Amino acid sequence: FDNLILLNKCIDKSDGKLVEFYISKDPVWNSVHKDIANRLHYYKTTKMVESITLPTLFDKYGCPIYLQMDIEGNDELALRQLLETQYRPKYISCEIECIGENHKYDYDKTDGLTNLNILYELGYTKFYLYDCRNDWNKNDIDNIKYIFNDENNWLSYEDIKNKIKLLRSEFCDKVKSNKYQYYDFWYD
Repeated sequence: FDNLILLNKCIDKSDGKLVEFYISKDPVWNSVHKDIANRLHYYKTTKMVESITLPTLFDKYGCPIYLQMDIEGNDELALRQLLETQYRPKYISCEIECIGENHKYDYDKTDGLTNLNILYELGYTKFYLYDCRNDWNKNDIDNIKYIFNDENNWLSYEDIKNKIKLLRSEFCDKVKSNKYQYYDFWYD
C-alpha cells in the first residue's frame, strides 16, 4: 500500500470546518448525523472532525476508477457534489439509503431511489444491487471480483428502479411484522 493515504476528515458541505462526528456503540453507525449514530439508542460520544468535499479530494488526489462510499447518511450529499464537477469514477458504490433514529417510524415513506436517481443523472446506465447483509467476511476481494465479472446481474436504470421498489415494499412488510428493524434495508 505504498500509495495509501489516510485522512482523518469527513465528507461534508464545505471544506475546513470542524464538524461534530457522532460515535456509536456500533462503529458501523458512526456518522455526522446523530440520529444514525443513535440507532437503538447507541450514541456514545462526539468527536470534532475537519470537513472536506469530494471534489476537493479529487482535485488533490485525482479521480478514482472505483469510488466506494458508505458514509452513513452523507452518500447523497457526496453524489450531489459530483453533479457540479467533471469527475465521474468508472464505478461508484454507495448505500441506497441510510435511515436514522429520527425516521424509524417513517421507514415506509422512503422510496430508496434518491441515490439511484442521482447516479443516473451523473450519467451511469448500468447498476448492480448488492445486499450488504451478505457475509463480506469470507473474502472481500473475491466478492468484489464476482460483482464486476457478473454481467448478468448488471441492470438498466428502469430494471434496477423496479427491483428496488419491489425489495423496498417487501422490506416494509417485514418491518411491520417485526421481522426486520427499520434500518435493515442495507443495499449498495
